[in-house]
This record gives sequence, structure tokens and C-alpha cells, in this order.
Amino acid sequence: MGEHEGIPPSGNVRGIHISEIKMVGIAGDAITADLYYGRKTAGQHAEPVDESTPVFDGISISGISCTGAARAIWLNGLPEMPIRNISISNSTISAEAGAIINNADSVTLHNVTINHSTGSRLTVTNTANLTDR
Repeated sequence: MGEHEGIPPSGNVRGIHISEIKMVGIAGDAITADLYYGRKTAGQHAEPVDESTPVFDGISISGISCTGAARAIWLNGLPEMPIRNISISNSTISAEAGAIINNADSVTLHNVTINHSTGSRLTVTNTANLTDR
């Protein structure tokens, strides 16, 4: 469920609800939201916000069942524009690697099971207001 498939680089993604998806044998991430769009490398300094700055805000995902993904979750905002108000609930993901959340604000994982074989279940950097219950 990657955003790079059809959303323009200056896109505002708000108020999206995704539910009841079953996935098997995912080569990449089961859930992806990456504001870098491949045009920058992670870790760069914050740039001025303008009309071309992408926004991901108010996205809810529930009822996801995934087996065989490379990574469970990849949420990667920009230093100047964190991914905001993301809710993932009632989901089970089995993947080689766990979840990575970077440059985000107000992320909730509720009843999310991540079965992983390498690394940590959840790696969080530059993120505020994370709830994992």
C-alpha cells in the first residue's frame, strides 16, 4: 500500500481510510507512507515549507492481515513536514523486519501485532506523540 503509485510529489493526502486488506508475499513494506518520494536522502536538514511540500495527515488503517512482507511498516515524514495523525489498528503483520517510524507526529498503533524475524519490533526516531497499545 505505497503512496508512490499515483500520488504526485506535491500531493496532500488527508482523510484516507483503509480497511480489511489481506496481503501475502509482499516484496517490500506491508504499509508504506514515505514523503521523500525518492528525491532526497533521509537525514537531510529541514527545507522551507511551500506548495510543493507533501502532506500526509489523518490516515486510518485497520483490519490489515499480512504474511511474508520484507518489512511491516515504514512511515517516513520530512523534517519540515512530519507525517501526522496516523492510526493503525486491529492488524497483524508477519514480516522479516518490524516497523520504522521517522519524522512523525501523533501516530497510534492499537492492537497491532508485528511478528518479525530480525531487528526490533518498532524503531522510532524524530517522532512525537506515539501511542503503542
